[in-house]
Amino acid sequence: MDLSTLFLVVMIGIVMRLYSLVLNLKDLGNAEAQVSQQNIRLVNPSNVHSISSARKEAPLQEGCIMLARSETLEKFFEHATEEQIEKYELQFRIERRALLRRLQALGYLDLHKERDKYFKELNVKR
Repeated sequence: MDLSTLFLVVMIGIVMRLYSLVLNLKDLGNAEAQVSQQNIRLVNPSNVHSISSARKEAPLQEGCIMLARSETLEKFFEHATEEQIEKYELQFRIERRALLRRLQALGYLDLHKERDKYFKELNVKR
């Protein structure tokens, strides 16, 4: 056999081997994609319920904490300066309004309806 013929046969063999490796890699890639799609798990409904109940309970817990803070602030205001009182009162108002909006978004209360009802109790016209 001539050296150039032997070289040509070796090159053809290498090309065929590379071609088969590439085809195997493509098949392997498809197999991994199929396996990963099969491993997708559905969401456990109990987890969804626990997360949604935790989201609903969080504003209620914040409300309780805010009531406790208001009691603490009343005691703090007895010895605080005017500047400190204004600062904490403003911060408390902002937190309170945010909490009321969250409770309204969750459907625990209708803020406008409750305000109107309270104004009627106070006999105040708006």
